[in-house]
Amino acid sequence: FDFYYVGNQIYSNRAVITDNDTQTIVYDNTQNTMKNSHVLPPSTLTSGRSYTIQIQVFDNDGNSSDLSMAVLFYCFSSPLFYFQNVFVDAHR
Repeated sequence: FDFYYVGNQIYSNRAVITDNDTQTIVYDNTQNTMKNSHVLPPSTLTSGRSYTIQIQVFDNDGNSSDLSMAVLFYCFSSPLFYFQNVFVDAHR
């Protein structure tokens, strides 16, 4: 999940994901990264369900933003990745 933030340099971010139907928190984790993105581990979400996500950021001094507004999103299916025209150098 990529997000936009203006303020002090980010040193970590927290994502809170809630199942939209049951209002159950299915994910609440903080990642130590200076990037404006949060990477979800595999198998965290279930296909065919709707969720909301909120983001919170932390700076180097431990100051934190409020949780963002909840944003609704849908998980339709598991992604499939295909690679075409991949060249493999057999001599390496």
